[in-house]
Amino acid sequence: MWEFVVHTGTPTLLEGIASIGLILRVQIQRRRLRQSNQWRKQRRMIIQLLLVSTLNIGINFPGNA
Repeated sequence: MWEFVVHTGTPTLLEGIASIGLILRVQIQRRRLRQSNQWRKQRRMIIQLLLVSTLNIGINFPGNA
């Protein structure tokens, strides 16, 4: 049980937090620079980030369960 939490749960949780943090950081910086939010341009970054995170979590999580 301990190995599952340490080797699977912690990296998955940290990756989710980092992904959300990256999106928030981009939004805060755009607001600070007073640039308008162009969701069409940011949508590609968000989709790529979600796909990479989902793929990584999907590969890591069931393999160790």
